[in-house]
Amino acid sequence: MKLTEVKYTKCMTHSVTEGEIENLTFIFNDLAIRNHSSTKIDKCTFLSFFRIPGLFGERLFAAFDAKNQKFLEIEDFLRGVENFVCSSNENIISNFFQLCIFSKSAGITRNDLQLLLRLWLISDKKSEFLGTNEYSLLTCTSADSRFSLVDSILEEYSSNKKDLSFSDFNTFINDNPAVLQNYSNSFHSKSWRESISTIKSSCIIIRSLTSQVFTPKSEYFTSKLTIIKEKNQDCLCTIKRHILYLYSSDKKSTPLDAIYLINCYLKNNENTCTIYQFNVIEPRLTFTTSPSSLFEDLISNLRQAGEMNKFSEIFDLGERIGHGKFSDVHYAIEKSTQTKYAVKLIKRKKQDLIERELIHNEVCILSLLNHKGVAKFKSYFANSTHSFIVEEYLEGGDLQKNIYILTENQIKDIVKQLLEIIKYIHEIGIVHRDIKLENIILVKDHEKSMVKLVDFGLSNFLMPGNFFDNVCGTIGYTAPEIHMKRGYGKEVDIWSLGVVVYILLEKKLPFKGHTAEEIVKETIDGVPDYSRFSKHSEFSEDFVKRLLEKDVNKRVTVDEALKHQWLA
Repeated sequence: MKLTEVKYTKCMTHSVTEGEIENLTFIFNDLAIRNHSSTKIDKCTFLSFFRIPGLFGERLFAAFDAKNQKFLEIEDFLRGVENFVCSSNENIISNFFQLCIFSKSAGITRNDLQLLLRLWLISDKKSEFLGTNEYSLLTCTSADSRFSLVDSILEEYSSNKKDLSFSDFNTFINDNPAVLQNYSNSFHSKSWRESISTIKSSCIIIRSLTSQVFTPKSEYFTSKLTIIKEKNQDCLCTIKRHILYLYSSDKKSTPLDAIYLINCYLKNNENTCTIYQFNVIEPRLTFTTSPSSLFEDLISNLRQAGEMNKFSEIFDLGERIGHGKFSDVHYAIEKSTQTKYAVKLIKRKKQDLIERELIHNEVCILSLLNHKGVAKFKSYFANSTHSFIVEEYLEGGDLQKNIYILTENQIKDIVKQLLEIIKYIHEIGIVHRDIKLENIILVKDHEKSMVKLVDFGLSNFLMPGNFFDNVCGTIGYTAPEIHMKRGYGKEVDIWSLGVVVYILLEKKLPFKGHTAEEIVKETIDGVPDYSRFSKHSEFSEDFVKRLLEKDVNKRVTVDEALKHQWLA
């Protein structure tokens, strides 16, 4: 069985050359600057370059970080590229195979394969985080279709009909080469692979500051080069995919420098331009060109390569419609369509690496989510002062504003929907960590009481078997294990849902106090008041108690909750 393929070009592999090592070293150095370091890059910076989705990105960073230092040095970076990109085809497939195993099994299980299809191959939208300019391989978003496809793949390729061994996976890849192509595209190898005939082939002809016109030698280049002046030095430059390369002359194949243009912004002053990296105060590069008529061409190419669209060029910002601890929410009108969207504005702090990781996670997560119960992601913008996350605008209000108008049957329907949403995000390795009334929107003018889960600002990916250890969430909704600092997992979302259900039924919090400390103590040691649950339908009390079980191992799972008698 062959999957529907995107346009496919055969992957060519060879060992890393000296020229490629030089290119990668310059790229690593540029990434390290964003990490306020000269010798290391963290996971967030790494994944901003190798834009591999979801848990696959987490696994890839862990594979590069063989010393488990939580950061990469240049040797780790180069060794990882050699193993995952420039090795033999068999080794590349083997490493891809290992990335796809999320359980303790020796092969790719049914759940692993389902995750692979969800995160990488099945989508009805383009995503920059897939690392490719092509559409994903399949359009197949319903659960039944996914399960059917997983079963079909296992039936055809699995030798034991349970999981895929390396031999099974290798056969599957050979029959479906576009799967490997989609994976390989994530490494941006065409932007740093050594190819003298192409690395400087897309350049603009302009004059240097001395009015000299460079005519490149035909054996090196296929067209003329842009000449810029940087730090009082004449340089040649070319843009390859998302990377700006600088050269000292038309006869040199070794660059002077390389700048990864994603997450950069430009500041122009007449015929001078400065490139800045987000979260870095110092300018990365200041240059000028001559004649001035060609200056705008280079600026346009830089903006396109760096995906530097300006929010104000595409949207008109409207009034504020909500606010949180770290951000404000406005409505905005898309100029070309007059469509209304919701925009989350986050004020940037220049050197706050934690904030940078939270924003990166939120945008990456939103770009992956494809469920009717989650607000649809539109686009992301950033400038020197703010980040802009643009999402579907939802008419209606949050559950906090609608708490007194809902019947118990409507509450049951809402809870079923929320459980399905939680099941979906957990299946792709995402924990929300801030489920509360204010983050659940009751969609207006819908036949049923349809809800959507919003605000993934505290969400994160969690590998199977791993735990979070940082305290986050909204006091009153947070599970006891979060405050006991022993590590916690996806079960915290079930607890938070329990708090939501309790409030919807009883119109009050299950754990109360005059201070945050008192509420936390009640969450850990207290027992909610169930004395008035007799006025609700049968099994309601048991359902809430199972959600608010303090023992994580005894707390009800999503699937168990969906089968509970209260929801029958």
